[in-house]
Amino acid sequence: MLNSDRQGIELIRRNFLDLLKQHQIVPISVLEQKFDPECMYALGQQTSDAPPNTVIQEVVRGYRYRDRVLREAQVIVSTDKTR
Repeated sequence: MLNSDRQGIELIRRNFLDLLKQHQIVPISVLEQKFDPECMYALGQQTSDAPPNTVIQEVVRGYRYRDRVLREAQVIVSTDKTR
């Protein structure tokens, strides 16, 4: 029963994301991108092998409608290992 519940939830999720896409609402791609305060909100920093100010984790997905940010992506950003 638990497996069928998961499948049902996944189907609803996919249908919802398809509906958003039909209305030109798309997720903001942030992983491994340079931090952009116009569409991202940094929840914190973490040392990493990635260059400084690179998004290393997406905590909450952000969405955009055409050129307008509907919800900022909430992210964790890399920092220098020397800190």
